[in-house]
Amino acid sequence: MRRRLLVLPLVVGLLGACGGSGRPTADPEPTSTAPTSAGAAEPSGPQASPSPASPTDQPTEIPTAAPSPTPKPTKTPRPPFGLTSSAFAAGDPIPAAYTCDGRDVSPPLTIRGAPSGTKALVLIVRDEDADDFVHWVAVDIPASTTTLPQGAAVGLQGRNAFGKVGYGGPCPPKGAARHRYVFALTALSRTLDLKGTPTADDVDTAIVLAQAGLARVSLTGTYRRP
Repeated sequence: MRRRLLVLPLVVGLLGACGGSGRPTADPEPTSTAPTSAGAAEPSGPQASPSPASPTDQPTEIPTAAPSPTPKPTKTPRPPFGLTSSAFAAGDPIPAAYTCDGRDVSPPLTIRGAPSGTKALVLIVRDEDADDFVHWVAVDIPASTTTLPQGAAVGLQGRNAFGKVGYGGPCPPKGAARHRYVFALTALSRTLDLKGTPTADDVDTAIVLAQAGLARVSLTGTYRRP
């Protein structure tokens, strides 16, 4: 009887050890509850820095067209200072109508491009082949003058080498070679205000003393008596 009582506890212990599935069950891992307060811990591990914005992410400015500049008014260039005649070209013969063999009147003349600041004009005609014999002196012709018609007497008329006032046409000796007659036009910065009937020498001296000469042009014609 005593032996049976000793065996019974041993059998019960063996049965308890072999009970269940026979495999030891692993303890579950403790689950951590994330703190919900404002002072919650920051995630461990490096934070990614924001990537730089690509060019397409930048605000684009729409180019605005620059205002077109207002065109400045163009100035018509001033023609060069010059003296011409519709009666003859430079270097050509002067028609007999404008000489002592004809009507003996001054030829038509055209003035262009007087320089800026011109206040008056002076016209003197000389025979280069007769010791600068003077044929015409006209002083203080208005600066606005652009034409001198045939036979014109514009400005103060001086005394020529014939001893007459106004124009005296070409009149070289008969049989002489062709003479050259120079129509010299001078632009002045002021009027000369001469009196009476000045000679060419009087006019030249007045221009020098007044330092009034701005520019000078000339037209040359020729004449030979038949």
